[in-house]
Amino acid sequence: MALGLSSNLSKTGLTKPGIVTDNLVLKHKYDAGSVIPVSDGAVYFDGDDYISTTLPGSTFHNDFTISAWVYRIEEDQFHTILGVNDGSNDECRLYFQKSSSGSDLILAIGPDATSGATRYIHATTPWSGNYFNKWVHIAATYKDGEQKIYINGADDTDSSTTPTRTTNLNLSADAFIGSLSAGSSHDMLGYICNVGIWSSVLTQAQIKSIMNKNYAGLTDSEKTNLVSWWNLDPASVTTGESSTYTADSHGSNTGTLT
Repeated sequence: MALGLSSNLSKTGLTKPGIVTDNLVLKHKYDAGSVIPVSDGAVYFDGDDYISTTLPGSTFHNDFTISAWVYRIEEDQFHTILGVNDGSNDECRLYFQKSSSGSDLILAIGPDATSGATRYIHATTPWSGNYFNKWVHIAATYKDGEQKIYINGADDTDSSTTPTRTTNLNLSADAFIGSLSAGSSHDMLGYICNVGIWSSVLTQAQIKSIMNKNYAGLTDSEKTNLVSWWNLDPASVTTGESSTYTADSHGSNTGTLT
C-alpha cells in the first residue's frame, strides 16, 4: 500500500497512512473574508487505512457537529469520513455512497424510535462532477428534528431526507476517522485533515469561520463545546515503536493510524 508521502517528507519511522505536505493549500474565499491556508498537511487513506480514536460514541447521542476537509480521489460504493458502529443497529457516520445517479454525501443516524431503521440525510448536490478530485470542506450538524449538511460553508441539505429522530442513540463503540469500524469495507480513499467534533450545533456563520482555520486559529468562542480536533498534519503525528499516533489538539482522544 502506498504511503502517500511527498518527496520532502522522510518515510523513516512512519507507518501508513502517510502525511502529504507538498502543494497542499486549502483555500476558500468569501467577499467578507480573506483567503488563507488552513493546513500544512493531511493524512492519505488508501482504501484500507483508518484512524481509531478514543472518542466515545456517546458524543453523538445528542446535539453534535462534525467538520473536516476532504479530498476524494476515487469513487467506490462507500467511503467514510467519520464513523461509529457498535455492531448493532446503532450507528452514526458521515460518508460517501455511490449509486446509479452518482456519488452522494450522506449523514446516517440510527435507529429511529418509530421504525427502528437508520435514517439518512443527503446533500442536495451530487458529488460527482461537482466536488470530486478537489479539496472540499464538509460539515454536518444534528439536533433532534433538524439535521444539516454544509459544503464549503453553504447549506446543501436535501430537506426531504431530514426525518426527526425521537430517541437517542446508544453507541458504546469509539469513533473512527476514515472508516466505519475496524475491519470495515467502507474505508476512505483520499485525504482528510482538520477534523473537528462539537457537542453542539454550530451556526452557518461559525462553520464558515472555522473552515479557514486549523486548531491554532480557532477563537475561544469557537472552542466552546469543542470535544476533539485532529489537525492531521506532520506536527501532530508521533511515531512509536509499533504504531503512529495523531494528536487530539483539544481533548485527550488520540488517534492511532492503522
